[in-house]
Amino acid sequence: MVLKHDKLISTMQMNIIMRFIAITLNNNLKKILKIYLLTNKQKNVSKQIENNNHVCIVAYDGESWIRIHCDLIDDSNNMEAKKAVIKEFDWAEEAGYTLENPDFQVLYLANATATISDSDGQVLENYKF
Repeated sequence: MVLKHDKLISTMQMNIIMRFIAITLNNNLKKILKIYLLTNKQKNVSKQIENNNHVCIVAYDGESWIRIHCDLIDDSNNMEAKKAVIKEFDWAEEAGYTLENPDFQVLYLANATATISDSDGQVLENYKF
């Protein structure tokens, strides 16, 4: 099962192609929820993440801000995650994100905290996941 948060995705304006997906994997009868991003290993952002995987992702929807502080973990050897990304986003293969492409990189969020604030900076909600 793949879930996505379209409102958050649609507000992101970044210089790379990044999409969030949450994929449920079955691991020894334990459900694990992971939020994935995708990029290309040849992009500067991939090289920056390799040097320092602690990142802050920021988005604004016209009313509120979200800031997600997290570690990004490279999971590019996980073919199930890559298949889920390709299945979820019909543009992925056309954009070069194929299982055969060694530069197709998927990363998941770990040790994440999210803060949602209004336009004035007043904290509305905090999450840890």
